[in-house]
Amino acid sequence: MSTPYQVISVDLTLARILPLVGPANSITSFTILAFPAGNVSFIRLGQNGQRIPVVDQMKWDYDPCFGPENEGLIWEQPVAGAGVALIIVFTGGGSVGLGT
Repeated sequence: MSTPYQVISVDLTLARILPLVGPANSITSFTILAFPAGNVSFIRLGQNGQRIPVVDQMKWDYDPCFGPENEGLIWEQPVAGAGVALIIVFTGGGSVGLGT
């Protein structure tokens, strides 16, 4: 059995709101693989989710009591920055542990 995942690159030179994963994709985890220092970005779980400041190596796993996130994953880049962020997103059951 394979675990579906995507590695997504986000161009930080553009100020914008970017849907990373659409609704109904059962996001089970994500990890920020690379986020250049000096940038300010936020990530939200779902359209109305709370803005969470992005930090390098940030990791999120779903709570088994509530199930996977089904309302999408949104990246907010309020001010143009520099470089590219990389994020890996697992859907349907799976995660990655960095350094293990």
